[in-house]
Amino acid sequence: MPDGRSIAMKCQIANDSKRPVGQVLFPDFHGLLPFAGKEETCLRTAGFVRKPFVDVQATTYPEFYALDRLSDTKEMVEFYGGGKYGDADSMIERWLDFGGLNGGISLFPKVWADAPVTKVRIYRLEKDPNVRLMHVHDTAVKPGQTWESPEYVLTPHRIGWAKGIEPYREFVRDHIKRQFPCPSMCAKDLATAPFGCARAIRPTARGMWRSKRPTCRRSRPKPRPMWTRRTCALVLAGAVYAAHAATLLTSRHARRVFPMQSRSALSST
Repeated sequence: MPDGRSIAMKCQIANDSKRPVGQVLFPDFHGLLPFAGKEETCLRTAGFVRKPFVDVQATTYPEFYALDRLSDTKEMVEFYGGGKYGDADSMIERWLDFGGLNGGISLFPKVWADAPVTKVRIYRLEKDPNVRLMHVHDTAVKPGQTWESPEYVLTPHRIGWAKGIEPYREFVRDHIKRQFPCPSMCAKDLATAPFGCARAIRPTARGMWRSKRPTCRRSRPKPRPMWTRRTCALVLAGAVYAAHAATLLTSRHARRVFPMQSRSALSST
């Protein structure tokens, strides 16, 4: 590909037989190794992170059938991308990464939101305990027809997943269309880093992302003064009302306790 590090893949099936082809598995990777060890090798998407060598148990059955199941099993786990947003194991996006911080592979199809849902499955066999990663296409290729898959982009990387997702980020930027223009103030604040904070997030040498203390003052809300004219007026009115109420209560109490003194005082005046 033009970036010099990715591989483009496509599959075309011409059904010259007399029977229909009900399902296509492409891409289908056999024997994926634990790049960062069994505990640190992860299958990462935009919606979840799984550990295939820990979560998926090697099955004793030598056969494999990519059938739909109501729930995940110990020997096979299924994921969906590009639809069903918010599900527990939904990929949310169509991009995925297999590997660890010391290297791995990133994969995504060049399709947009109107394409069918991307279905991904991982599988393990007892005779081959490594991971099998596949994309399942539930399509019917009738006799005499030709089926063609979307273009898949495979990006190997030596460090973390942050380097492997760069081709997918460029693909999204080229295809996204905003319904409303971004305000000039927001575009100026968001030009350097997310959330309007300069140097807020930067990649490290290992491909990880670390957050630093934000330095953009414009994004911080301006503190409001504690004492305003209205607040001072309300406090002063409350103090006057409390003093007046205390005076009335004191005079009534004095008349009840010392009635003779109060009467003599009134008569003398």
